[in-house]
Order: sequence, then structure tokens, then C-alpha cells
Amino acid sequence: APDGRNWWGDYQCSELVKAKYCAQISLLHTALDVGSYFCETYSNAYPMELSLMRRAFPQYPVTPLQPSPGYYVTRNMGTLLDGLYPSAQTARLLGGSGMLELHLLENPETGLLAAALWRKGRAQDACEFETVTLVLPRGYHTAHGVNTMNCEAQRLILSTGTAGEVLVHGLLIGDYPIMIFAQN
Repeated sequence: APDGRNWWGDYQCSELVKAKYCAQISLLHTALDVGSYFCETYSNAYPMELSLMRRAFPQYPVTPLQPSPGYYVTRNMGTLLDGLYPSAQTARLLGGSGMLELHLLENPETGLLAAALWRKGRAQDACEFETVTLVLPRGYHTAHGVNTMNCEAQRLILSTGTAGEVLVHGLLIGDYPIMIFAQN
């Protein structure tokens, strides 16, 4: 909250935490079907950490701009979310604390379903993970998970539940989004 010294309060965060928030907000905007852009992308002379570029010293006559981790994560999200829209399908989680975000997106042209998951609350440099099972609608045969921080992908093993739904066991969920892409 504002503390009298400035209008933005005294909240400070590391580059890693800022990158996690960049991924979260990109996903939330897409899940809510809201257009998204990053304000102040290249402005690094403001006293508040707004830019996707690393802060430099404003007194320098020429200020070099170097991308921060938030820049790369925002670029990753642009690639991962391309063609995805909010989905009317439903999914649920088994296990976990109940303090998780889950949003479904889909590409209507390709039939690709994407589930985005992360822990609610304030992001931290070192976060705790919790293990959950994702329950997807029936009909999906392959899936892979993507870490939104570095776009590392891993093929996932699927199983079938008693009602025919698709189960993805053993997902480790932290305070930054992971995305599960499923294809029929």
C-alpha cells in the first residue's frame, strides 16, 4: 500500500519474482479474454521497476538496455498463448492445498487444449511445490507439460479414470505457471 513517500508503496521484488508475475498476468488476461500488453516495456529511468529491461543508472548519458528475465518470459508467453482462447470445457485437480489457479484454454482450429496451473499468493524466489493430479475431459491421447519460465517441455504419461476422463498424475505446481497441452 502507499506509505506517504510515494504512490506505489514500498513493494520490491527480484527479477525472478517479476518474471513469475509476467507469466501469471499473461495467462490471466488470456483466460479472461482480455487484451494484454506490457506497459513501459523499454522505460528504465523511472524510479519504480516497470520495465522489461534491466535497470541502469539514469545519470548515464547513454543507458544500455539489457533484457530482464521478465522480457524472456513475456516472449515465451506470447509463443505459448498464440491461438489460444478461453475454453468452455472443464477440468479439476485432485490433491493439493486448494490454493491453486487452474485455467483452461483451447485452440478451436486445432482442438488443442491447454491447462495452466500455479499456486495462488505472493511469488517468491524459492517456492515450495505441491503435487497434484490434473483431471481432463475424455478424448485426449497425448500431452506435454511446459515450464513457462524457460519453455522446457516434457512429454507426459496419461492414464484413464473410472469415468473415462484423462488423468495426469504427479504434476509439481509452484508459484509460476506450468502449462499442460493435450491433443486428441
